[in-house]
Amino acid sequence: MIYRKLALAGAVTLALATTVNAQDASYLDIERPANSPYQLRASDLLGMDVENFNGDEIGEIDDLIISSDNTPTAVISVGGFLGLGDKLVAIPYNELKFDSEREDVVYNATEEQLKSLPEFNYLEGESTWSEIQTQRQAMQDKATQMMSDAKDKTTEAVETVKDKTAETVESVKEADIWHQIAGNWNQFKG
Repeated sequence: MIYRKLALAGAVTLALATTVNAQDASYLDIERPANSPYQLRASDLLGMDVENFNGDEIGEIDDLIISSDNTPTAVISVGGFLGLGDKLVAIPYNELKFDSEREDVVYNATEEQLKSLPEFNYLEGESTWSEIQTQRQAMQDKATQMMSDAKDKTTEAVETVKDKTAETVESVKEADIWHQIAGNWNQFKG
């Protein structure tokens, strides 16, 4: 599945570069070196705010997809607060504009108009970019915790081995002393 997502990101990047080049110069986005072969990356878009031409925030780019007919599509999260109660809608990518001055994605609609669009639903089993990122972070956190636990257990085991070794050395010393005493006693008796 991750390879499919990477291939999708590459295809979206290619489509984005083609579409952005067709936009007016005033709507070119994120700063790129003059010799750069592309204007922006799909990864630059994910999580970007979407504003209307009045500067009102109307949503956020949640995902970029290529439909079965090879049409680049932006999945926009609209409404809600902190990811709760939001609605996903899909709009054709070519309807987005990129304002380099505001460094925002611009879409000619109001929040209410976006909310009135049909809800976009992923197929069962598909993950969104934000879900993949959340899963990745959870895996990193778990790995970090496992490493920390392993370090603690290793430190504890080393301390136990040190203690047992010290006890064994003391036992050997005591046994040696008793052996010497017994030898001396046998010489004394004998």
